[in-house]
Amino acid sequence: MALHIISNPSALSQCNGLIADTDSVLFRDCDSDSIHPEDWQKLLKIGAKLYWLDKSPPPKRYSETQFTVVNFSGFVKLCTEHDNSISWN
Repeated sequence: MALHIISNPSALSQCNGLIADTDSVLFRDCDSDSIHPEDWQKLLKIGAKLYWLDKSPPPKRYSETQFTVVNFSGFVKLCTEHDNSISWN
């Protein structure tokens, strides 16, 4: 069970094939308009849990039922709940 930390939405094309349904994906410091709809749909299809760090405006084009907004304490908690974390820039 891994936490994938996405700092650059273009990195999704590199890591989409490595994300499992038991993993979580946290978007931090991302421009939500930069997330390609195809990449977002792949994440939903995989079934990984999606999180958005509250420092960045959450994506408006996607339903808020598809992701959870977390603050910094929630980010730290996610890191401790997962076996490892992988940062993608």
